[in-house]
Amino acid sequence: MFSEASPEDLLVFLHDELRLNGKLRKKFLDQFTLNAQHTSKQSIRLLIQRYLKGSLITRRSAAELTSHLEAILEEARILLSAENWRDGTDLLMAIIDEVTLAGWQIDDSTGRIGQQVLSASDLLQEIFKTCENPGIKDDILSFAFRLSQSSKHQPWDVDQKMFDFLIHQTWSDLYIEKLKQVCFEQLSSNKEQYLESSLVNKVLLAARADGDEVLYNDLLESYAHLPFVIQLKYEDALAKNNPGTAWQIGETAIQSGVATHDLRAVLDWQKKLFALAQEVNDTNAQKKYAHQIYISQPEHDAAIFSVLRRLHQAHWLPYRERLLKELQGESQPHLAKQAAIFAKEELDQELLSLMQEHPQYVLPFGSHLQHKYPTEVLEIHRLRLERNLKDNTGRKFYRRFCSDLSQIAQEIDGGEAFTKGMIIRIRQEYRQRKALVAELDRLADALGLIFM
Repeated sequence: MFSEASPEDLLVFLHDELRLNGKLRKKFLDQFTLNAQHTSKQSIRLLIQRYLKGSLITRRSAAELTSHLEAILEEARILLSAENWRDGTDLLMAIIDEVTLAGWQIDDSTGRIGQQVLSASDLLQEIFKTCENPGIKDDILSFAFRLSQSSKHQPWDVDQKMFDFLIHQTWSDLYIEKLKQVCFEQLSSNKEQYLESSLVNKVLLAARADGDEVLYNDLLESYAHLPFVIQLKYEDALAKNNPGTAWQIGETAIQSGVATHDLRAVLDWQKKLFALAQEVNDTNAQKKYAHQIYISQPEHDAAIFSVLRRLHQAHWLPYRERLLKELQGESQPHLAKQAAIFAKEELDQELLSLMQEHPQYVLPFGSHLQHKYPTEVLEIHRLRLERNLKDNTGRKFYRRFCSDLSQIAQEIDGGEAFTKGMIIRIRQEYRQRKALVAELDRLADALGLIFM
């Protein structure tokens, strides 16, 4: 029968059957796509199309695709171990190219396919370092240039990974000029600051790799407002042993951060300049920037406070008063720092006054005063607990509330009587809160409290 049918008729029959019979199509693809001597770019494309359901490769299908891709990656590794650079390179480029093109259609919530693409990219870069064949090196560079400029290869940031690979190579004049051109083309089409900063970064690195000082300095001036450029200028000043210029750059960056309310950038530059002051042994500058750092940080910094104490050792008390005066205010971070200083410096009366006005600070700092002022600390706890109970409900809160009472009963002189009184009064005042009453009763049993 086969001998009587023409090859054309057999192909038409096979095509129709494969289209209508999913199981047969799967078996056919398994046999003829994956068992070829070397997997091809076309077979990888067919493999992806096989798993497409409409316009999406589902998570379940992606899991099956992962297994096939792992087999193809292993094939590439075998080729490379045998120093078959050409076939191994072609296979890796096919994986990266085809899978990334379909990336937006793949449910890769497990991250495994993305990891395989990145593994293929890492292997390709390893070939570039190891292989001495200039033709293969040129092919890899051309491939990287193409993908770095392709909006279709953005899944898993493959375009940026290729760009980063290009940046860190030793360049011939031909490639450095090509790289600069690619960067400038992207700069002209991207106005968002984060993209602009990233691209200027790459052009600067390319210009520096090429020794193009004119372009490098022009870019430093043209994009002087970008954080990365400011950092580069600062590093250049330090490299040229010019701390004066570095100070100016840092100070300008701090002023800019203050003007734009970029407090993180301000703190970052204050820390840089403090480190520079330490390096050049400038005590006055160390005092200045340590003070700024302590003020800028939202919480008390014990390490910086110790530095300030050491730097101002000769005139500590006047400086401490100046620091506390600067911290005065209603903002929570400043209050927390004031309380921390009062506790560290054993300014007990000042700490007690602050806690009486702001009872929430009795939790972190009450232990400093509970032996010296037990009655006053218990009263502050009462104010805090009553405010919390008025504003909060729920079993989780009630358990935390009773945990606080238990701790007070066990750690503060007079705490047991205080806790008993609180339980009696709260059970009566909030008797409609059944969950609260149950938790209070459980606490009373745990503490062995007896109510008459």
